[in-house]
Amino acid sequence: MKTNTATATKSSSNSSSGKQKAKPALQDVSKLTPIQKAQLAKAANKKAGVSTSKPKRNPLPQFKAPADFKPHFLEVTVRTEADGLLATSIRAIRFQGRYDPDAEDKKKSDMSAYDMTTMIGIQARLAGLTFKPTNDRKYPVELKNRSAVKGSMRLPASTTFKLLLRINRRKADETLSVAIKTVWQGVKNKAGRVSGVELEKTDPICRMFRRAARFMPAAFKNVQAPPARRRKKADEIEE
Repeated sequence: MKTNTATATKSSSNSSSGKQKAKPALQDVSKLTPIQKAQLAKAANKKAGVSTSKPKRNPLPQFKAPADFKPHFLEVTVRTEADGLLATSIRAIRFQGRYDPDAEDKKKSDMSAYDMTTMIGIQARLAGLTFKPTNDRKYPVELKNRSAVKGSMRLPASTTFKLLLRINRRKADETLSVAIKTVWQGVKNKAGRVSGVELEKTDPICRMFRRAARFMPAAFKNVQAPPARRRKKADEIEE
């Protein structure tokens, strides 16, 4: 009887341990949202000891501001060709003091008249950051529902864009920093006139241009100050 009791106890123990080792029911991942799938994968990687952290990026080179540098706003206008890539034409207007598109002429300076080197640097970085290898896919000109468009695309064909840049100097190390504050797109109204429409921060084209700000300081490493405006003498005015 003792042997039978021990055997029964052992059998009962094996049965209960077998229930504990039973695998949990598999989860139907097809019904999960993309965020839930990502969370599930992250948890599985963590449990397996797999690192999910991104590799550290090397910091970008820093560029010292010229000795005569003064922080300023710069309005840059560019246009795309029929292939969605930036054309060679570029216009850059430097503002004295705060940004005011209706400021009087003495507070605005056309950079093409005195600093083409900086303008070429600006154009090169904008063209590099907006370049996409495919010619068959371009963002639509219409602003509505453009955020829903997915995938790598070029800028809209034959479209004008205006960017407001703020060029600063960091106090800590005297290096340059650039921020792209606003992006406008030229939109033709029903009367056929083109006016600038400010793009929302979530617009993919606005985000594409704003990414260029990280690489823009190099373009201003030798930026020139606008030529000094001399006041005309009274006798010159009379003549």
